[in-house]
Amino acid sequence: MKNAILLIGLLCLSATTYAQEHQIGGLTISKLNISIGSDQDMLRGMNYSYFADQVPLTEEFQFRDNTFANEDITTGYCENHNYSIGFTLKHDKFEHLEWRNSVVVMEERGDGVSYENEKSFVQFSSTQDEYGLETMLLYRKPIGKGFVAYVGGGTNMGLSVNNRICVNGQGLFEKESPGSDGAIETEYENINACYEASNMFNQRLVAEYGIAWGFKDKYEIGLNFRKGLGYRLGSGGATGTQLEGGNISFAYYYNN
Repeated sequence: MKNAILLIGLLCLSATTYAQEHQIGGLTISKLNISIGSDQDMLRGMNYSYFADQVPLTEEFQFRDNTFANEDITTGYCENHNYSIGFTLKHDKFEHLEWRNSVVVMEERGDGVSYENEKSFVQFSSTQDEYGLETMLLYRKPIGKGFVAYVGGGTNMGLSVNNRICVNGQGLFEKESPGSDGAIETEYENINACYEASNMFNQRLVAEYGIAWGFKDKYEIGLNFRKGLGYRLGSGGATGTQLEGGNISFAYYYNN
């Protein structure tokens, strides 16, 4: 992974060096961008089957068919720490517009939810690594000496790999007793296990706004806020997501 990030950085550096002497259709690579942030990419309309259908539970595992409603959710979390590296393009004719393109990495992205009713309790937690691309078109306007405000939008998309889901549950279930001519007995069952799940494709439409401060004609530091809507596509189908988050960005100007 470290080698991949190093390679991406070298490619960005090579591209910016090339752009100092060349233009492509009036576009010039003006700066190198790095960001560190945290997002919440929350599932919309999340239900119990979203997690249960991703793990290879056996027919004997009765939690698969258990009915937990959304009101049975007791806790939930979504943690998406991320970092990105990329470059910004500018056009001679559009002074206030910039086109930012980045590679985005989210390692050990986490989701989890707990359900509880009068008979059963179950907790799902998942981790995965997402690697993707992001493109954003931003309008920037100076608001004071060295400061600019900006707003814009774009999209990002990525592939989630190393998807691992852990299940911890216990409950009482009714089942037919063997050889009892249909008599029903109550059985206690528990599980504590982890499973490898399938890869997923993610895409989001993102709106972003923020403020940045430039100094020494070469550097810029910014504070960015983001909101968006998207989806996750896996073996069980597509599930909608809602994004909220922010990041701190750093930029180095090559052509100033």
